[in-house]
Amino acid sequence: MRGQTIFLSSPLKLELTYLLPLLEKMMPRLLARYPVLPEKPGFLRLFGTWIPWENDAEAGPHYVKQRLRAWALPRLAYWMKQLHLEHHPMPRLTIRDMHTRWGTYARRTHRITLALKLAHYEPEVIDAVLAHECVHMIHFDHSPRFYGTLHRIMPQYRMWHDKLKQGFPNGEHDHF
Repeated sequence: MRGQTIFLSSPLKLELTYLLPLLEKMMPRLLARYPVLPEKPGFLRLFGTWIPWENDAEAGPHYVKQRLRAWALPRLAYWMKQLHLEHHPMPRLTIRDMHTRWGTYARRTHRITLALKLAHYEPEVIDAVLAHECVHMIHFDHSPRFYGTLHRIMPQYRMWHDKLKQGFPNGEHDHF
């Protein structure tokens, strides 16, 4: 999915009569993951609320990236303190337009990358992703120790993670 367009690739010799039923079967899953954004001219969804927005679409991602970065840096310091990592070097924070992940932690480069579309969610949802990535600085896997540490610093992690997986209510989407 890119925006509101579905791109489909398949082998050249695959019959369309086979492909269409397969697409119909996959459609509920695709729509659940990528619901459609209602038209709301003059507004931009940021941190879970609609704000007045009179700028053009080209400036939107840059503006949202700046706002998300400004919000996330102090939260990153907060989660590092919760993990007793406040004396370690702060990881570099990158915001990118990612389509398959909400966040990543690269141990080799000591960098946390957040998906740009997170900026449209409530702060608690973004915090859950940020806390998750910070715990990877201690546990680089998804072991029981990883989740034990994560739930110790953020007891409601599962609730916010589930909200992230559900997407937005009322058919709203998570991109521009």
